[in-house]
Amino acid sequence: MLDLLHCASRPTLQLSTFSVHLLNVAVLCIRHFHEHLKQQHVDPLLLTSTSGNATATCLCLLTPDGERTMRTHLGASSELESVGQLPEGWTHNCRLLHCEGYCLYKLKLTQGAMRAAKQSGAEVSLDTASFEVVRNCWQSLLSLLQEGLVDLLLCNEDEALAVAEMAGISCKGSDLDRMLAAQQFLLQHCKVCVVSRGSKSCLVCTCNGEHFSCDPPEVTVVDTVGAGDCFAAGFLHAYIGGAGLQACAVCGCILGSEAVSTAGAELSLGQWEKMRHSVAKKLTEFA
Repeated sequence: MLDLLHCASRPTLQLSTFSVHLLNVAVLCIRHFHEHLKQQHVDPLLLTSTSGNATATCLCLLTPDGERTMRTHLGASSELESVGQLPEGWTHNCRLLHCEGYCLYKLKLTQGAMRAAKQSGAEVSLDTASFEVVRNCWQSLLSLLQEGLVDLLLCNEDEALAVAEMAGISCKGSDLDRMLAAQQFLLQHCKVCVVSRGSKSCLVCTCNGEHFSCDPPEVTVVDTVGAGDCFAAGFLHAYIGGAGLQACAVCGCILGSEAVSTAGAELSLGQWEKMRHSVAKKLTEFA
């Protein structure tokens, strides 16, 4: 799997903990991050910037109930403009290219990377990242979808509602009705669409009309930072392994629930060991 331009590399790091072979592509100015990724079993294809721009950062603002908002600065990663800057052979043995929503600010790069990945036989997943990204980059998102470059799209409920808004979907029902309408709109252009909804059941639908859902484990919410990334990591871990979509949803919920019960974006080795056991058990049950 290859993760493109994710400033925090969190889905990459979470997946690597499950011993999936991963590559990460971004632009950084801090050398020690290379070693950090290697320690997490990630092969870093990192381009080093000499411009003086800082490595991408993200400021997370939390409320007492564990909810958060995030302000992201792309920093040196904004210098990655086209697929031609990527190292030769980056698609070799790539089975899945995962694109973070902030890639949508770099349409030429993202479009080129997706085309190259699909030409090599890989699938492409896209996490829409934020309702603001959906609104700000709507035309870029739409062009990638209409070209058929996205196989698997992951979003949360706010992002799904933003899709409904930008697509001009007229629906007088509830937020759930609008989310489902947005999901069906997206499935005109991709194979699988996943909507995570916090403590409510996640919704997984396919372009063939299959529907799956999963209720997450009940936990005390401490900090929602990284919950979506952990959900994506669990889902994609199962997906890459060939599991069915119901099993993928369950694995996503296991990781996402663990993330919200922990302060900060890093989980302990003990937590990862517990999740590895839980995920392996679930995948065995679904096999």
